[in-house]
Amino acid sequence: MIHLSKYLYLAAIIVIVVFSACSGNSNDEPENGGGNETGTLVLRTSATVIEANGQDAAVFTVMKGNSDVTDKAVIYKASAVYGNTSFSSVTEGSFQFFASYNGEISDKITVQAVSGIPSLPSDPSANTFEGFKQRVLAVQGTSTGCAYCPYMISGINIFSETERAASTVFVAVHTNINETDPMTNEASLAIISAAGMNSFPAMVINMDKNMSIGSNYPQQISNTISTNVRLALEDPATCGLSAAVSGTEASGKVKVQAKIKVGVNADYRIAAWLLEDGIQHAQANSTDVTLDSPMIHNKALRAANSTSPVAGVLLGGRTGWTKGEKADFFCEFNIAQAGINNLSKCHVVIVVSKLNSANRFIVDNVIDCPINGSVAFEYK
Repeated sequence: MIHLSKYLYLAAIIVIVVFSACSGNSNDEPENGGGNETGTLVLRTSATVIEANGQDAAVFTVMKGNSDVTDKAVIYKASAVYGNTSFSSVTEGSFQFFASYNGEISDKITVQAVSGIPSLPSDPSANTFEGFKQRVLAVQGTSTGCAYCPYMISGINIFSETERAASTVFVAVHTNINETDPMTNEASLAIISAAGMNSFPAMVINMDKNMSIGSNYPQQISNTISTNVRLALEDPATCGLSAAVSGTEASGKVKVQAKIKVGVNADYRIAAWLLEDGIQHAQANSTDVTLDSPMIHNKALRAANSTSPVAGVLLGGRTGWTKGEKADFFCEFNIAQAGINNLSKCHVVIVVSKLNSANRFIVDNVIDCPINGSVAFEYK
C-alpha cells in the first residue's frame, strides 16, 4: 500500500525541480550546483517545540556537511516553499519542514506548536554538559492474578528504604494472569514484550538486564535489586533531563515539557510514561506474604507516548546528536483514554535511551516528575 504522505513527498520533489528550472527569483537554487560542500544535507531547528502565541519561534539552519548553506537553500513547509528561516504559529499542531539545496533534499523535521507549555525550572549550570545526576529505570512485571508477585512488591518496599532507592525510578507494568488485571493496557503489554518478560514476577533494569525473580523472598529480592542498580550506576549517564508537567481534570489532558542536554555524541530516543499510584484492587498471593485487602497498587503504567518502539521517539526527530547540544520534547496524554482514577496521584516518568554498540537503545537516564510540578537539571 502506498500512503498519501508518500504522494505528497513525491509531489514536493516535483515542485522542487520545476521551481529550480523555471523560476527567475534570486533566491532560487543554482542550476549547476552552488558550491564545493560535501556531506549530507540537514535541516536543523533551534527548537522542536514552540508556544503557539505567534511570538515564540523556531529558527532554521540548513547544513551541507559542515557548511552553512541556509542563505542558498530553499526551505519547504509540508510540500510548499516556505520562504523564511524561522517559524512561529498561533495555531496548535505539528508542522513538517524540509530543505533542498543543489538538487538534494534533506530529511523532514517536525516543529510542534502548543499552548499551555509548562515552564521549565532554571538550569543551575547552563554551560555544563557532563556529570549529570544519574537514575536507573527498574521496570516491574506484575499482575493482580500473580500469586508470587507480592514477594516482588514487598522486596521493592524494603529496597525503597535503602540509600540506592534515591537513584532508582520504578515503573509497574501489568499483564493478565489468571484473571483480568484492570491496570493492563497497550503500553504495559508492549513494554513486557520488548523487555522479554516471560515469567512473573520479573524486573528489567534500564530495559537491558532481565532479572526474573521467581519465588525468592522479599529481602532476597531487595538485595538483588540493590546489586543490579549498583552495577547499572557504574556506567555514567551521558545526558541530563529537566521537565515540567501540568494537568487538570477540566482540561482532560496532561502536558509534558522536557529539555535534554547531550553530553556524548550518539543517537537518542525519548519516552514519557504516565503512572498512577493508590489504585485499589484485590491481589492474588501465596500464604507467606500478608496483604491488605484490597491491596494498594502504585507506579502503575497507564499510558505511554510511544509503544512502537517502547524506547520512544527519536530525540528531536533526528539522529546524530553531538555533545553540547540541547533538545526539546513535548507530549500530552488524554486523561480519560488513560483510564486515570485520580489525577492527583499521577506522575510522569521521562526516559532517555541511547543507541549502544549492539544497535539497541538502552536507558541512559530517567526522571520522575509530579503532576503540576517540575524537575530541574541535576548534577553530581
